[in-house]
Amino acid sequence: MRIFLAIFILHLTTCWAGDAQPEVFSWKALEWTDVETTGTVGGYPFYSASGNHPSGVAYHAKSGAMIVTIPRRQPGIPATIGAFCVKDWKKGSSPKAFPIPSAELNVLKEGFFSEAKEMTSAESVSRKTRDVKGEKPIVSVSTPIIDSKCNRLWFLDTGVIFYPDQIIVVHRPSLWVVQLPEKSCSKDAFKVIKRIEFSEDQVGDIAGLADLALDFAKNGTCDDVHVYIPDSIGRQIIVHDYRAEKTWTFNEHYSFDPVIRESAILAGDHQYVIEEGINSITLGWRDSLGYRAAYYIPLSGTGQFATSTQVLKDESRAQTNFHPEDFRLIGYRGQQLQANRHAFDPKNGVIFYADAQEQSIRCWNVRRPLTPDHIGVTNFNATDVEGLDLSIDSRGQLWILANRPLKFRVSGMDTKEVNARLFRVSVDEAIQGTACEDSSALTEGFKESERNVYEDTEDFIH
Repeated sequence: MRIFLAIFILHLTTCWAGDAQPEVFSWKALEWTDVETTGTVGGYPFYSASGNHPSGVAYHAKSGAMIVTIPRRQPGIPATIGAFCVKDWKKGSSPKAFPIPSAELNVLKEGFFSEAKEMTSAESVSRKTRDVKGEKPIVSVSTPIIDSKCNRLWFLDTGVIFYPDQIIVVHRPSLWVVQLPEKSCSKDAFKVIKRIEFSEDQVGDIAGLADLALDFAKNGTCDDVHVYIPDSIGRQIIVHDYRAEKTWTFNEHYSFDPVIRESAILAGDHQYVIEEGINSITLGWRDSLGYRAAYYIPLSGTGQFATSTQVLKDESRAQTNFHPEDFRLIGYRGQQLQANRHAFDPKNGVIFYADAQEQSIRCWNVRRPLTPDHIGVTNFNATDVEGLDLSIDSRGQLWILANRPLKFRVSGMDTKEVNARLFRVSVDEAIQGTACEDSSALTEGFKESERNVYEDTEDFIH
């Protein structure tokens, strides 16, 4: 009987971890509502299914709004950022998205292409700026960030159309803040709160802006926040003081650079060489002085680095007035473990990594030394994927987007097959039984309030 039970339990564990993944939605190609999908712009079609699959997602658990983004790296993308209300779609379906904050702010104009029509070289750059009713348009967004505390959406617009055969700089890179619905998901709830444009001495025309981290002041208001932005191409950290409306940068430190010998990434049957530096920042617990560890990684590299937000908030230390040891190496995750993005789970003190080529989500308990032996593989396995992205919502649910971001950079997708899958698993289930599950080490040194951050709100997924 004991042998039978052991085999039965092993069978259940294997099925959950390998076969029965918690898939919520999937897409062959993302379809849009409330946008123009016929005709052409700049010689390219308004809509091409092969270029439309979600590259980034973020879930607002309070309202049930799922934000999706598609950076304009392929022609035929009618909107770069949109949303859908999950209550309107059954699990296993392929939801259609509506553009946010509006279709008009997302649409490409013929004028963007007019001066670059004959340019076919990837080095060709043209600048055209157009306003939409006094507002500049949203050109290309990679990663949405949800602020559940204040019901706000944050994202970065590179301002660049980055097609394989043509690069067009439409306007300066910018940071956007958009209102989210507080309770019920509605198309009309997404209003622009603020747009912050970066100057030329802060960010170059071609910048690697995707991820960002929000550092709210303890007991502060929704406007008392510092924003930390990694620039993978400019190889720097951009800091924006939202209340003071000031921006400064930290650069010229080796940890911001790509590691050339680790720039080859194998995804599926293809090998890509990507030389991009710091690409993701996530914040740890608040210490007794109110500061946090700011963990960061390069895309081309396997090292984990960190600094203190005390350093980042000090404008006098920027751009290169910092001490080299202010930015330090914590350790290496292991060979070929480059990551697209990482996120900190305050409940368990665990950082999750979206592997760029291993088709898995890995993890590290920050209370343990960072060595390959302490890097765990979560209870998530997906097949037939060539890239992952992740985020953690306010309910403690880990959202995993399995897609093909590297292939998307160089070619379109075969719309006869599924190109993007969205999974959901709780942070507790993800690390259960792994090297990251170490609750005994998590109680000392940090207040319980720093760990007890997840909310018990309505689950709109059905």
